[in-house]
Amino acid sequence: MNYDFGCSSATVQRKDPAPIPVGTNAVEGYKASMNGDGLRILDDLPQIIERGAAALTPAEKELLKWVGVFFRKPTPGKFMMRIRMPNGFVRSGQLRTIAELSRRLGNSVLDVTTRQQIELRGFTLETVPEVWEKLRGVDLRTLQTGIDNVRNINGCGMAGLTPHELFDASPVVHELDRLIVGSEGNPEFTNLPRKFNIAVTGCTDNCTHGESQDIALVPAKKAGRLGFNVLVGGKMGSGGFTIASPLNVFVEIFQAAKVVAELIKIYRDHGPREARSKCRFAFLIQEWGLRRLRAELVARLGVALREILSPRALSGRCPSRWRGRAWGGPAPGRQRRAGVV
Repeated sequence: MNYDFGCSSATVQRKDPAPIPVGTNAVEGYKASMNGDGLRILDDLPQIIERGAAALTPAEKELLKWVGVFFRKPTPGKFMMRIRMPNGFVRSGQLRTIAELSRRLGNSVLDVTTRQQIELRGFTLETVPEVWEKLRGVDLRTLQTGIDNVRNINGCGMAGLTPHELFDASPVVHELDRLIVGSEGNPEFTNLPRKFNIAVTGCTDNCTHGESQDIALVPAKKAGRLGFNVLVGGKMGSGGFTIASPLNVFVEIFQAAKVVAELIKIYRDHGPREARSKCRFAFLIQEWGLRRLRAELVARLGVALREILSPRALSGRCPSRWRGRAWGGPAPGRQRRAGVV
């Protein structure tokens, strides 16, 4: 049987990732078997499909997550697929395609996740190539949506619409997604020590909960210019909740994607790779401290970053007034006498 996945090794020229220290946990071993690039499981996918779901090895069950295919123990033979949707943005045609796939090939159940994306459920391995082909046709992918990757990048759900934003930051979200994943996956970012969550917003309502993210770009203003402050090291689990700390550097909008990419690479190159519960970015920051992290970032960028000295520079309002809004239902829009839902 011949399969066209649209991103197989026959059609994609992959650049080998830089050598990364190999850790001691099982997932590190699985990645090492793929030369540090979990996307290489695509090369084995025709044989995996031919053997069937019942023959999947523990390594294959984990490695398939690099391409967005998730083995589900409660539903043997039926898989979940996770779709990348930067900023949670989706077009009507994309939604119609997702619904049609769910009805025809899945179980007619869709999950909307806390990372602003949709999960398809009830698919068999044999249908994965067709699902990918249909998703590609509407510019959607499932690549790098699980395990040790940068997960779907969150942004303000009202970006470009809310009157409470200093600027629309959604273009930065999409630039980051193109850089980190693109249309074919990017092995530079597929060998992280653990999962990595990012949020980017120009909104002062804190609807993205930046304090819980590995990296959050939050709105800032310095000398009349708009940009971001950078929060680092937040997490919800993996040893307990940790609040992200401000790096207190002012990043202009045009610099944002490069700064985030270099921070991810610092974590990739130096993050812990032993016990899975101790491998998040927060633990590297705990070991290094913010001063060393800032110094390493500046060294990699090759340019100095301006400091943000006042906590009020975090946003257009004092951070104590951030309400943590959860958008739902009707709300006022930016245009006069116009609302949004």
